[in-house]
Amino acid sequence: MKHVVFCILFFALISVCLALQVPVSDCPVITDTNLISGFLRVTPEDKAAETLPTKVWMWQDEDILHVQLDCEIDSTFVAGKITTRDVTCQADYIRFQLVTIPDAYFSYIYFAFPLGNLVDGARTANAADLAFNSTYNYTSKYSDKLWQIHYQIPLGELRFKQQLPYRWKIIITRSHKERNEAYNLPFVTNDMKNDYFSKAYDIELSQPIKRSLGVSLRPYLVKSYDLIEKTDSFDPDKIGLDVTMNPGQRTRLKLSMNPDFSDTPPDYAADNYNSKYPPYYQENRFFFTEDIDAFGVGSTVFYSRRIVQPRLAFKATGNTRNFNWGVLSAFDKEIRGDYGLINRDDYFQVLSFIPTSKKLRLANAVVSRMNDGYYNHVYSGNYSWEIIKDITLTSNLLGSIRKNEAESDEQTEGYRGSLQLNTFPGEWNAYAYYGVVSKDLACDAGYLNQKNFQNYGGSVGWDKDESKDYITYQGASIWGGKTEYFDDGGTEFDAGANYYINLRPEYGFDTNVAMGSEQDDLGYSHDNWGADFKVFCDKLSAFSVSGYYSRSNVLVYDLYDTFDKDYFSLNLWGDLTKTFSYDVSGSLSDFHYPKNNIVTIDTLSFPVTLDNRYAIINGIIIFTPSRTLRFSGGISMDTYESEDVYAHTNIYGNLRYEFKPDYFLYLGYSTRQFQDEKSLYASPMGHFVKNSANAYVKVSIKI
Repeated sequence: MKHVVFCILFFALISVCLALQVPVSDCPVITDTNLISGFLRVTPEDKAAETLPTKVWMWQDEDILHVQLDCEIDSTFVAGKITTRDVTCQADYIRFQLVTIPDAYFSYIYFAFPLGNLVDGARTANAADLAFNSTYNYTSKYSDKLWQIHYQIPLGELRFKQQLPYRWKIIITRSHKERNEAYNLPFVTNDMKNDYFSKAYDIELSQPIKRSLGVSLRPYLVKSYDLIEKTDSFDPDKIGLDVTMNPGQRTRLKLSMNPDFSDTPPDYAADNYNSKYPPYYQENRFFFTEDIDAFGVGSTVFYSRRIVQPRLAFKATGNTRNFNWGVLSAFDKEIRGDYGLINRDDYFQVLSFIPTSKKLRLANAVVSRMNDGYYNHVYSGNYSWEIIKDITLTSNLLGSIRKNEAESDEQTEGYRGSLQLNTFPGEWNAYAYYGVVSKDLACDAGYLNQKNFQNYGGSVGWDKDESKDYITYQGASIWGGKTEYFDDGGTEFDAGANYYINLRPEYGFDTNVAMGSEQDDLGYSHDNWGADFKVFCDKLSAFSVSGYYSRSNVLVYDLYDTFDKDYFSLNLWGDLTKTFSYDVSGSLSDFHYPKNNIVTIDTLSFPVTLDNRYAIINGIIIFTPSRTLRFSGGISMDTYESEDVYAHTNIYGNLRYEFKPDYFLYLGYSTRQFQDEKSLYASPMGHFVKNSANAYVKVSIKI
């Protein structure tokens, strides 16, 4: 036993001694003693040494960490384009990660691009969050042979244990866009999960860092103008304030009074016409996207778009060596229209407590939605245990209680439980699962549609490690599952197979085949099948393209029967210059049923008219002449016909100008229209009527 203890202490001492001692200086320190080099290739994952070496030096000046990088380059160097804050681009880049709490398994990320774009964030083993913003900066300059970067990273705004010396870790990544290569120092990959952080390069800082409270006040004012009614508005709800604070090295607080989302771009047009459930839209409001992964809940339990217009919102997140925690509260606004109540003034709350270790993660949260005479509380548990290397057991448990006096005086309870065994031997992966959901489970703050069933199934897949050969990626998988409903004894199943391949230079294809069965709203089961094929080419930065085609037999819910469907889509995107980019996509759905139908249920027959051929189009252009000025404009359109409406369009434009650091001016315009006269050869645009047209100006400053 004494020998074991001695060995542990010996290797601990060796690891401390091998840590880079970061020098303290108010002048650049470019010497062999603080030089770091030896990047190894991780894309493809062959540990090859750099042919274009990278040299790194670090030194500390009070609360600033300086990082100097000298990167050899050649004719394949890609400078990319200019972007505003937290917008990445297709270019060579350096990603510097700082691990300040090694046992918490997260890092801060600081990107450097050739044209000086600022992109920072935080990441865990599972995801990256670019919504985190620091006050870091860097200089970038390059010639034909050398690219030089000088980071200045403020340390007082980070989370760390206040104990000298600071024993931290770093991971530096250099990515070559044209070569499709990436190199890390040290050699760590995402497949290592939490070891990705624990095996990072050790550094040691000896100079005390002053804690920064990071108090920030950001008042804003929005003035809007109705271009149809020719009236302007001054709504007290359009005056607001964001307050952020870092009361501890590991804690973040944010309070928003009347948080404003006027500069949030509209949702893309989507095909929701043959949908069994209400449409699901990704959250794009900054307050709810920032740090949301820290709560450990999925959209089933907490779907933040249930909060329509919060009057007051509060969020706090933090971590210690052994656990992470989070608190989110929001008071929604009551909204009434001409026909009554549109949205209730409910109170939403999320409380999370997540113990973490290298092999075990226990994400616990309680999500609540409440009002007078109404409440819904949901416990969410997401558990993950790495039993042995490459074998993981995951589980999900939900328990809910709900009462609504307007519906019933009784309180209902419900639950959901699932268990999944995952294994990842070499290039193979497989999983098997079982789940059960009760009929009284209620997740009113989330996106839950199916209840009262059990399901089980599994999958086996193969993913070839990336190589430098002509075939860079390829893989295949098969899967199958079955759902059994408790209320009527009905069943559904699905099974399928997939194969994909990527070929140099940056093009490939993906194909899937599947079959299954699905119940309609009356409980009758219908067999279905589908096959699809996707091709793409991402070689040219100015012109990338992907095309997709599927042929399927799908259940049409309004007709209570299955029909063949052809679906085509095309996506074009690229950077035409360093300041101008675009993204255009379009799809065409072609159902093989007539527009006019007679549906018979039992002995009752009734007519149903459905459009059977329609298109969805979305496009956006972005002009960014500098890192402080951006103009974006977009259009979305769908041509689904219903009654006397033949199409819907939405056109918008936004201007964002940072006239001083963290002082923003926003100008915007949006209009919604519908087409009441068909497009004809003599009149290809038909006739459109405006539903709405609005302009706004928003000023936001930081105090």
